[in-house]
Amino acid sequence: MSRDDLSNIIEHTRFGFVKYEKDKIIIKEGQQCNRLYFLTDGIISIKNCSDNNSYSVEEDIHAPYIFDMEYLFGLTQKFPSTYKAITTCNLIVIDKEEILKLSDEFFIFKINMFNLLSTQSQKLIGKPWRKHPNSTRATIIRFIKDHCIYPAGKKMFNINMQTLANQINDGRLNVSRELNKMKEEKLILLHRGGFEIPALEHLLM
Repeated sequence: MSRDDLSNIIEHTRFGFVKYEKDKIIIKEGQQCNRLYFLTDGIISIKNCSDNNSYSVEEDIHAPYIFDMEYLFGLTQKFPSTYKAITTCNLIVIDKEEILKLSDEFFIFKINMFNLLSTQSQKLIGKPWRKHPNSTRATIIRFIKDHCIYPAGKKMFNINMQTLANQINDGRLNVSRELNKMKEEKLILLHRGGFEIPALEHLLM
């Protein structure tokens, strides 16, 4: 964008500047997605739950980060996750009407938005065609990766071993054995009812 374009956007677009203190809920799962939230500073936690609430995943995301832009449009226009401030967070908020106006007036804005949505779609289309994991550990790692938004950083899986075994179609004993090996290798921390991954990038190496 040119300097004139940026000046025009600033002058004619209604931005909201919001601050959330530590531990405050920013958005709850199921809330209507009619605004674009852009995290400019701070760390948030994103929590996603399975359809039957048998397990959930929480992960820490650092700024900058855009909240679920793909849910502004389409069949389901509600946030799929719960967002909480881990530190003091600053966000820019833009109403959906303003987003549509920007996409009409600025071609580069429209292209960038299409690129984000297309990338998301292509990743989902490619998932069924990946090579199937050939071991219990590889299957657990695939399950973990598929349930994370960002392939790095701290993750918390609130899931018991039997539920995990059912999800990956393996035996509970095999799952328990592999999780304990990962613990010994300092890749995860086991807790009652789940496990924590201090740095997912180390597990994916």
